[in-house]
Amino acid sequence: HDQNGERHAHSRLQHFQSPAHGWIGATAHAHSKPSAAIVGATAAMPQADKSSPTANFAAIMAPIIAVSVHGGYCAGVSHSMPNIFGTDGGEPPPPSAPPSPQAPILFFDSGLGGISVLQPVLELLPNAPIVYACDYAGLPYGEKSEAEIATRVSALLGRLVERVRPRLAVIACNTASTIALAHVRAALHTPFVGTVPAIQPAAALSKTRVIGVLGTAATVRQPYVDRLSAEFASDCTILRYGAPELVHAAEAKLHGTPVSSAIAARAIAGLRNQSGGEKMDVIVLA
Repeated sequence: HDQNGERHAHSRLQHFQSPAHGWIGATAHAHSKPSAAIVGATAAMPQADKSSPTANFAAIMAPIIAVSVHGGYCAGVSHSMPNIFGTDGGEPPPPSAPPSPQAPILFFDSGLGGISVLQPVLELLPNAPIVYACDYAGLPYGEKSEAEIATRVSALLGRLVERVRPRLAVIACNTASTIALAHVRAALHTPFVGTVPAIQPAAALSKTRVIGVLGTAATVRQPYVDRLSAEFASDCTILRYGAPELVHAAEAKLHGTPVSSAIAARAIAGLRNQSGGEKMDVIVLA
């Protein structure tokens, strides 16, 4: 909770007390200086088999209803909860009906990166019904304007909430959360939880007081990052770098496609080459 009472998953470090270096985060960490730690929502999955990201993804998503969102419409395939989308996959529950105690938790992201937020929820609530929705038609969000993202995310989540009737929805995407979370909360009655860049735990880790923030161009330029920095890292120098290549690299790795280590090296160099970058000892994956 921040000072306004908003709920955020700042980092698995803060809420789940698990290691910061998951297999996605390790991709970048392996090519940074040994003293640099990487934290953030994409540094999850401490139990993952680092040699087989595709197998990990399949294992995590096996019990999940997978939803692909295209142009404002959603199509779901369910093995464990076939009636969530109606018996024929079409009609949602009556709009007047409140979510049932057995209603699912909805996770939304532009791609697959949100499974790093999903994983600790499955560890804590192994029997909870889950719907994971990714907007591949809009990927990557970081190349869109704030107005486009706010409009698109609000419309898609409205459609998903109508069809899925979740008891809780998680925007497992920093870009979507920092831009659209307030709009979605104002428009929908469903409780929403957002994710934000993990600047607070990064400030707690940093010894040199120089922190890097890697993310989409849309995320790193948000005033929200300024507010988090002022509140939790006022004595730190915050370096920012938009690295859209990392989005595509993470998606490719999760699909089993080889990813060049040069992508992570270029992203980290974008921080190191800034004034004061040589002192940076923590990187936030935003």
